[in-house]
Amino acid sequence: MYTIKKAVFYGAGEELDTFLANSPTLGFEVAAVVDSRKAGQEFYGYSIEDKEILEEISPDTVVVISSKKFFNEIRESVHALNPRLQCLTLDNIKESLPVIGHCNICGAQVRYWRYCGNHVSTKYRIAGNGRRIGCCPDCFSSDRNRWVYFVLKNYTRMFEDGGAVLHFAPEKQIETQLRKNTRIDYFTADIMEGVADYTVDMTKMPFGDGRFDYIIANHVLEHIPDEGKAAAELKRCIKRKGKIILSFPVSSDTATVEIPDLSREERMYYYGQDDHVRLYGRDFKERMEGYGLAVQVFRPHAILAGEMVDRIKVLDDDMVLICSIE
Repeated sequence: MYTIKKAVFYGAGEELDTFLANSPTLGFEVAAVVDSRKAGQEFYGYSIEDKEILEEISPDTVVVISSKKFFNEIRESVHALNPRLQCLTLDNIKESLPVIGHCNICGAQVRYWRYCGNHVSTKYRIAGNGRRIGCCPDCFSSDRNRWVYFVLKNYTRMFEDGGAVLHFAPEKQIETQLRKNTRIDYFTADIMEGVADYTVDMTKMPFGDGRFDYIIANHVLEHIPDEGKAAAELKRCIKRKGKIILSFPVSSDTATVEIPDLSREERMYYYGQDDHVRLYGRDFKERMEGYGLAVQVFRPHAILAGEMVDRIKVLDDDMVLICSIE
């Protein structure tokens, strides 16, 4: 644990951006932000300074270097300007911060959350779309991953009773936890060859009828043109009392949007991603029920108190479906 009264941040890049976005109360004075390539620009209310300012910094100020990769190189350049300055990494600083959250997948006590997602301009507001704070700094699970895992742990008997589980396009963090459980007979599937246990097209699955107790498919259906065939195959391969766990991007601004013959740029605008074939809208539950599924919808804002949403850093308007055969 480091006791710091005053610091200079060196390197106004993504690492520092992520850190400052989630650390409004640092407990020490920030004397300057230094980055010679960006000198004169604004960064979190600070005017970025040229590194030459370090020549005048008092020795009771520590220099916090945001780049792990170039830490030693930058430290040498700092000491060439002012050999009395102590240099620390951002990880050193994180150790002095209070715990603000908890990753319910890996168990990490989180002192700050990282960014996830990418900046995307879309016609409709899409839950979880775009760049946002919500990635675990330890296991790199996203906010969406953590909500799926919360629902699996709290609203299914998968971890207690086990059974045969098929997981499409598996999220590595969730896959790790499921493979650990000796009660679960676990298989992964993906349409891309070599990335999962089985190479599988969801519209024509190579499994027998009623093969699985659970099928998990998060953010898969929005990639599949023939949604009806996929739903029929999911129903065929699940046991009579089995559960199908689904999630996909949803917009509450519109009914489901499917526009034929869009360009990649247009799909990005309408759907939020250029390889999606539809954007699910507020009619998503009725749409799934139309395929003969009984659907339960699980949303953070309907289940968790606000402080718990913040604690595990999930999206307030995210959703996971647990479906069964009617």
